[in-house]
Amino acid sequence: MKATFTSFNLGLISKYKVELMGLSIILIVLGHARASGVVYPFFIDKLIIASLGTICFFLLSGMGMYYSLSKLSSFKKELLHWYKRRYTRLLVPYLILSIPVYAITIAYNGGSFIDFILRITTISFWYPPHEGMWFIAMIIPLYLLSPIVFWLTKKLKHQWSQFVLYVAILIVMIMIGKYSSLDDGYFYKAIFFFIGMWIAPCIKDGKRINWPIVILLTLPFFVIARYIPILKEIPRVIFLFPTFLFVTCAGYEYLSHRYNKNIVSRLSDFIGRISLEMYLAHVYFAGLLLQFQVSLFPEFPLLSAYIQYTVVVALSLLCSIYVNRLSKRIMKSLNV
Repeated sequence: MKATFTSFNLGLISKYKVELMGLSIILIVLGHARASGVVYPFFIDKLIIASLGTICFFLLSGMGMYYSLSKLSSFKKELLHWYKRRYTRLLVPYLILSIPVYAITIAYNGGSFIDFILRITTISFWYPPHEGMWFIAMIIPLYLLSPIVFWLTKKLKHQWSQFVLYVAILIVMIMIGKYSSLDDGYFYKAIFFFIGMWIAPCIKDGKRINWPIVILLTLPFFVIARYIPILKEIPRVIFLFPTFLFVTCAGYEYLSHRYNKNIVSRLSDFIGRISLEMYLAHVYFAGLLLQFQVSLFPEFPLLSAYIQYTVVVALSLLCSIYVNRLSKRIMKSLNV
């Protein structure tokens, strides 16, 4: 497609991957503040949609999996090393942060060593009451399946065959979410991992799409989905996500051209490089405050919530920087 005002270069998603990761975790952190008692003014509250950040995480993770798998010179010979590298990068920061937190909380609640093992391995997420870090629990099997999906994609040369493959995967995930005891919202978000893998070749080649048409085909459903019976069960945020992605990428592109070293891009880039650690840390610190029922100013609950969550964010940021550096040292020693 010829470059025009109405065409969107999908390559911008890859170009601003780190910034998008940073913005996603900022949205998630701000969104999770509500669980700690933070109340936003109405117009700000409507802008902070944590699920947009989670969906973006899955999309970029799927895209990243496709990119890394496409770099393998010998798929069969290098696949085990690929698994080792991907899981090590995911699990090292997860274990550094999770082991002390789960040890403290499970001991405090009178749990057993078996409870600790079930929680740390994320097995506890898959059966009621579904406890643990759901994002990690979901991404572990997705990593496991991604080489199979990649291999099938390469075998199916025709675009329509690939389309049928990915639609089948999406339907299976929706059905699992519908008939399992888990909230099906988890699966609707995780679907974007495979959508990321699906569109990764187009992103890599810098293909262009007509963004007004995509927005017109999706954004109205964000408003009317609640009134259409067949769409009621689908999280409405899914229909908002394409608009979010286009606007965000276009915004970063504008800032990079207009202001070479702008604070927004630099902050997003910085947070994006510690996004996994930040995600884990802020959930754990906020959870510990709720677990031990800490309240700085009981007579002023809203003020207390704001101050405490500010402390949570600050501690999470410092902890994330340290864990990120420690994880890199461990991974370097493991040669991954």
